[in-house]
Amino acid sequence: MFSMAIALGLLATCAYGSQKPETCARVGKPAFGGPRDIATISSSDENVLVAPTGLASSGVYVDVLYYINADTETEYYNRVYAINAHTGEVVGAITITNAMTGSSQNWQGLAVQVCPEPMDGSCIFVHDVGLNIVYIVQEESNPASFTMKDAAKIIMYTYKDEGTVPTTSRSIFVDCQGGIYFLSAAFRGRGVRLYRIIENDDSTYTAEPKLQLDIPTASFGPTAASLSRDCCELVVRTEDKIYYYPWVDMMLQQDDARLLPAVINPYGSSIAWALDGSGFYTALESAPMTLAFSPRNKQVPESKFTLGRVIGGVAKEPFVEIAGIAASREHPGILYMMSDEQTTDILVVQMNEGQVVSTYSSGFSFPTIDWEDVAVGPSFDGTPGRSSIYINDGGADFGGPVNRIYVIPETETPYVNTAYETFNLLLYSYLGNNIETHALMVGCDGEIYVFGYAQNFGDPINVYKLIKTSVSVYAAVVIATIPNPSLRAGPEAADISACCDEILVKYTDGVFKYSLTNNDVASAFLRDPTSLPYIPETKGASIAITADCKAYLTTEDQDTSFPAPLKKYERISCCKNEIYNY
Repeated sequence: MFSMAIALGLLATCAYGSQKPETCARVGKPAFGGPRDIATISSSDENVLVAPTGLASSGVYVDVLYYINADTETEYYNRVYAINAHTGEVVGAITITNAMTGSSQNWQGLAVQVCPEPMDGSCIFVHDVGLNIVYIVQEESNPASFTMKDAAKIIMYTYKDEGTVPTTSRSIFVDCQGGIYFLSAAFRGRGVRLYRIIENDDSTYTAEPKLQLDIPTASFGPTAASLSRDCCELVVRTEDKIYYYPWVDMMLQQDDARLLPAVINPYGSSIAWALDGSGFYTALESAPMTLAFSPRNKQVPESKFTLGRVIGGVAKEPFVEIAGIAASREHPGILYMMSDEQTTDILVVQMNEGQVVSTYSSGFSFPTIDWEDVAVGPSFDGTPGRSSIYINDGGADFGGPVNRIYVIPETETPYVNTAYETFNLLLYSYLGNNIETHALMVGCDGEIYVFGYAQNFGDPINVYKLIKTSVSVYAAVVIATIPNPSLRAGPEAADISACCDEILVKYTDGVFKYSLTNNDVASAFLRDPTSLPYIPETKGASIAITADCKAYLTTEDQDTSFPAPLKKYERISCCKNEIYNY
């Protein structure tokens, strides 16, 4: 038995000015829990193909979802499947008998909205991005059935400006006035176009660009989009992120984007609002075809940060590249940067402008192999009011890993070139063979942690605490294990805030925050992380939380001959937008 949802007649547009109708009361309050796996999409019938490339909630039943496949090699390419949202079981399907076929056929986007006139009821919109076609078919009164019927309407469109035709699109969404939209896909999400399909006077259709925006991703995106049933909120998915946008006056509000909790997956190509707006679903295209739900929850603590802006370009000489950054505890606004290219120099950088103000060099010669990350923490010798710089020599280049940590006192004169005359060398080892480690962090209690380095998505990453076994000798003991959430090897860097309440872990395609309480790092990694705003950096191996805990910083070496851009992501401490109630 399927439960009836709200009556279609109660649905309203979100086209408001300064006065917001009750139906859009939730807009601008994107508080959601992280995705929770609730089912696996499956069927006992071998004639059912399960490889979701599009997902949408029924417009009539709150516990029914639809999905489509992009497969062109079987006879099941033209079906819209219905599944039970609680169990993931396929319960029915609509076979669109007049759907076009061929090697170019590619079903990628799915939406459900009120039917366009003169049709009645709720309609399913299927986007064939290979043939530039949208099929419109009415929902069945009983979705738990297998039926065959023609699409009630077929829209074939061309692009208004052939010079801006996107290489591909993988999305569709429909507003409350029947406007059909889709987003072009773009490398790293740069220059994504929002298109609306317009009917011309001669009854032909044109995809007209309405807006261009960046939707940062480490891959190729976006992969899906979904507009809430009340047409007030838009969620956009890439393989590594989920973005939230208010939808106001029939337009995406790009300046009010928010990043929602997400799990990176190269096979994540669908997203769908729940009919009642209680959250949204995501699904995987490849086995296991997991169905997950992200619930709306105003009690979920939010860590809001702005998208990064470049605040300066760090001149890297004599470095080839920057492998780590850390914020000084003794000198507000000062950063330390180091390289992995066998140099013992530390660049001292003024944060506000990203300019190098001095070099902190070794007063003697010692070998470096592959420095990978740097942190600032309590003074290693316990001197009150002083801090130390910790550098992890744990990379695999030049014959590494050697698994050493150099501990150097913070400079007393950041604006003057100086040399450090003393340092501590800590040797650490594992129960077994030495492994490569990049990320290093130091707790407010002086404890030292390193991370294993995973090569593939989903591989386990061990978090190690260094336990002293003798003078300057430490054992790396596993205290937590997390799955690699990145599409690339990592993690590259990590940091614990000076406020002792947050851990940030950085990959080249994502930044994740773990809440920390009472310096209990092991327990922090038992909680789900929050994905933070981040502009993907292909060669970005660094992260640092500012000493005042109000922002975090990243860098990327785009070219060896140019300064490294220093990006700042500022914490949003209050919310000023009255319309959206931030």
